[in-house]
Amino acid sequence: MSPAPPWSRFTSSERRIIQACRTPEAVQRWLESLPYNHEEHGETLRTFRGVVRAHKAHCLEAALSAATILEQHGYPPTVLDLESQDDIDHVLFLFRDGPRFGTVSRSRDPGLHGRKPVFRRIRDLVFSYVDPYVDRTGRINGNGTSGTKRNSQTDGPSSTRAAIGGSSPPGAGLAQSDLYPVRSCAPPLRPHSRTAQTIAHTNIPGDAADPTVAYDVMRTAMLLETLLESPHRVVVEVGSGSGIATRCLPLLPGNEVAVGVDVDPGALRKVAAPQDRVEYVLASADAGLPFRSGSVDALVASEVYEHLQAPGAFLDEVHRILKPGGRLILTTPNTESIVLVFLRILPRTWARRILSRTGARQMLLHPEFFDRYDGNPQSHRIEGASLREMGRLARTHGFRQVRGTTWGLPFAPTFGGVLPNGPRLFLLTRLHELGVGLRHILIVWNRDA
Repeated sequence: MSPAPPWSRFTSSERRIIQACRTPEAVQRWLESLPYNHEEHGETLRTFRGVVRAHKAHCLEAALSAATILEQHGYPPTVLDLESQDDIDHVLFLFRDGPRFGTVSRSRDPGLHGRKPVFRRIRDLVFSYVDPYVDRTGRINGNGTSGTKRNSQTDGPSSTRAAIGGSSPPGAGLAQSDLYPVRSCAPPLRPHSRTAQTIAHTNIPGDAADPTVAYDVMRTAMLLETLLESPHRVVVEVGSGSGIATRCLPLLPGNEVAVGVDVDPGALRKVAAPQDRVEYVLASADAGLPFRSGSVDALVASEVYEHLQAPGAFLDEVHRILKPGGRLILTTPNTESIVLVFLRILPRTWARRILSRTGARQMLLHPEFFDRYDGNPQSHRIEGASLREMGRLARTHGFRQVRGTTWGLPFAPTFGGVLPNGPRLFLLTRLHELGVGLRHILIVWNRDA
């Protein structure tokens, strides 16, 4: 590996940043202050100097900038590459603090940002990235560690990725045995997923670093992907709310009419400026959908099923308005999630106490533990459904199940905070491996001909 660039090769602006960012935590804060580089005008691979000039960075540019900065403070310039078969990587700067590993990272998804040095093994650190992995492929095929070197072809002193298995921090033990396969617990990407992600990222407003926005983008892209598998002229979203996903529907090839339906007038008042081919209707799914029989090509109902007074009647109503072969995409909480299974094992008073501590909203989301439904459109009448249950219902209501899977956000890093750090991280790693933190299901049905 080439030696670190001499101090004299850095500009005054670069020196100020290097002097201000003496620790991985400081570098992480600096990177998060920069706008994310969405590469609007084509692919870029900026050095640290290029990032300083452009004042934005994507994950690889951020990792290389972190390596360049921290190399000046004695940290080995090592990057970690999470690779997928879809050729969508997430690159991080890897460092060691005593016996534990951490990372510096920048991403559109806050779940993929840097990790504090709390991981005893690189394997454990990598598993903390599996569930929120940016492309959700389910086919992550490994990770490698790379050294960095100066590249005379780039502008200024910079770090570029070297061969897999390059330099590593002293004593870090980054041997070939550390390169292991891992699997994601999110729905697999399919041929149209990149298009779906582009539509969602482009049309959903808000800061991508906001967890709520990141969740909306993830959920919307997943729904759009299932609609891109074939053209749908008329698409209805039940439970459209303020139109977060509905506004994306006209961008799907072959779509001519998009309709959002919601029971909450307050949500519909928040709808953005009217768009061509988008209409919004105030209606209750429990009271029947205001569409002619056989007039709809596809219907989306994301996080609606659990709010319904008569879910079976709703499925019959969807069957009525869909054309033969029409598609239903439905998501709902997973009743076989380990979180709910654990709560059901506990005495009822204990479960209530645990949920009450997490806020009043949890009382709305778990009615079976509180025996209450107050009429709020956001509160649940049932907890959701399981994949097995929905598979049986498909046949009962005249549908053919095309796909059924679990999805959701990972357990928060603070999960199990009352436990000592070692056992807590061990538990989180195992839960990620098993996929038991996935709290929702996605089902895709086609109406029988």
